Amino acid sequence: HIRHGDKIHETPKLLQLESAVSILKQYWPHVKKVFLASDDAQVISDAKKVLGNNYTIKTTADEKRWIGGTPEVNFNEHVHDDDAVNAVLDDISGLASAPVLIGATHSNFFYTAFIMNINLHAKLL
Repeated sequence: HIRHGDKIHETPKLLQLESAVSILKQYWPHVKKVFLASDDAQVISDAKKVLGNNYTIKTTADEKRWIGGTPEVNFNEHVHDDDAVNAVLDDISGLASAPVLIGATHSNFFYTAFIMNINLHAKLL
């Protein structure tokens, strides 16, 4: 999960694509299927170029994205229509079911998926 745009109002240091790719390749070189959640259209485009044909990259289809992420004027005023809610639920579902997560826990969105992921993948005693 790579969030940009208006998130800068909440945290001064945002996760960058280069860092996420580096972490993926260093710790999970065998993982070749990636679900990428981002509000930044440029991140999606760049990820496809950086990772190349050796990776399968999936994203939520038809999600509203902007170059650079959610515009700062939308801070605390995000779209809440049916399409936006469905996109959020699709992103959380994709992240929650992933075998590996890379993101920042200061993001409430990522943290929600992170907690769900832990519970979905926890081994029962």
